[in-house]
Amino acid sequence: MNFFNIICPSKELAPYIRHYWHFQIDANQRFIDKIVPIGCVYMLFQLGDNPLYDYTRKDFRPRIFVCGQESELSDVGSNGDTELLTVVFQPYAAKTFFNMPMNLIYKQRIDVNDLDDNELKNLATRVANEKSADNGIRLIEDFMCQRLNHITDYHLKRITAVVRDIVINPDHSLMDFSDIACLSPKQLSRVFMETVGASPKVLSRIVRVRKALFLLRSNLYSLSQISYKCGFTDPSHMNKEFKIFTNCTPMEYLCNYQLDRDPYSEEYIFASSDTFKM
Repeated sequence: MNFFNIICPSKELAPYIRHYWHFQIDANQRFIDKIVPIGCVYMLFQLGDNPLYDYTRKDFRPRIFVCGQESELSDVGSNGDTELLTVVFQPYAAKTFFNMPMNLIYKQRIDVNDLDDNELKNLATRVANEKSADNGIRLIEDFMCQRLNHITDYHLKRITAVVRDIVINPDHSLMDFSDIACLSPKQLSRVFMETVGASPKVLSRIVRVRKALFLLRSNLYSLSQISYKCGFTDPSHMNKEFKIFTNCTPMEYLCNYQLDRDPYSEEYIFASSDTFKM
């Protein structure tokens, strides 16, 4: 039996945590999923016994890790008896909880035990030892709420505003984003990298591809219409960007992968300005 569920965070944490997802698969089943960049930092807890294997990097993922911003796809899988609980942060929010610049973990998956954060290590141990995902989420929520009391990020509101604009207008320029943040382009690039973990340009490209994925799944638009709606210059440009992030064309992706079981391709991930939580 496969089980996949999206859990909304508490009202207090919703501006910072996009959602939790819980995934479980039986011992007699094997899965391989294509993971496309989502534009968010996330923290994954492995509750089952079988480790996740990264077929792209050809190594096993840590049992509990923080994943920085990614700019390329990866194929991961397991031979069954796998249970995962993941915290997906809002694009601008992870730095608030981890107290370190997010650009330091760009394209990396950091084992929690390698972080200089004893409180986080203690949380990881407690969640891993829980027998239910619901109890694990309660522990995570308590931990995150405590850390909210110590927010001191001066630029958080500026970067939040820029991320909101990227979601709505991913074709805007760095100068547009700088005007919104009231920072010079150089200042914005530095602060944005430290807060989000990727440059405004990289996040904008991810947003465009995510929006294209969403519209492709709706079966309501042609490729030309989708490319226009998502801010690509033309379908050829969309195909090129799509291949960079997914290693295939839009139609190949739709034909070859089970999107309904991909925890990273839910509609609310950069689907529209209405679904972006602040």
